[in-house]
Amino acid sequence: MSKPILQAVDISKQFTHWPGFFGFFTPKTVTALQGLSLEFSRGEVVGITGDNGAGKTTLLKVLAGLLVPSAGRVLLDGNDIGGLGSGVRSRVAIAIAESRSFYWRLTCRQNLEFFSSLHGLDGQLRERRIGAAVEKMGLQDRMDDKFFTLSSGLMQRMALARAMLGDADAWLLDEPTRDVDDHYSAALFEEVNRLKEDGRCVVLVGHDRRELDAAADRIIVMEHGRVSAEEVA
Repeated sequence: MSKPILQAVDISKQFTHWPGFFGFFTPKTVTALQGLSLEFSRGEVVGITGDNGAGKTTLLKVLAGLLVPSAGRVLLDGNDIGGLGSGVRSRVAIAIAESRSFYWRLTCRQNLEFFSSLHGLDGQLRERRIGAAVEKMGLQDRMDDKFFTLSSGLMQRMALARAMLGDADAWLLDEPTRDVDDHYSAALFEEVNRLKEDGRCVVLVGHDRRELDAAADRIIVMEHGRVSAEEVA
């Protein structure tokens, strides 16, 4: 296997919350990740599964630099992502199953134009990237619709289209086929295969083991913020 492009080195993540108004002065700490060390290589598809609350989505957000770990480090090509700034965004694509990560009052086109600007895209290159992503996800007729009018399945397809805007080395996809029909699920996995053949790294989070077994080279099972098993798919 090639040299890891993305590494989690002994990472932990805790969240502090206040359970209700009367619990304001008695904060509770929830541990989402506990001393996790993982490696992801180029030309590899890795599936991650586990029960709800196992820490899967938190792991993806930490790997993408959206959350800062409470302990440990995330390395991209051997460099701590904490020092890479906006360079992480161009090299690590993430599609999270959370509709609130979009601007609800903007149209689909305006959303994709905004997020493409975060990748430093403009002019004809921006239009080509948006056009290709929109076509793959079948969103051509929705570009002038405001995001809040979309169904959950269309919102998920928008999240996948947004991830496709960049030219990332590592792709982190959180439940990418949730609420997505079979046709676009097939299109997604064609894209995953293309990325793998192109030497990219793809991490798929999901609950459907048959789906993960078919797409991934290995499966990581998480439980309570830790790896409970690792299997060859």
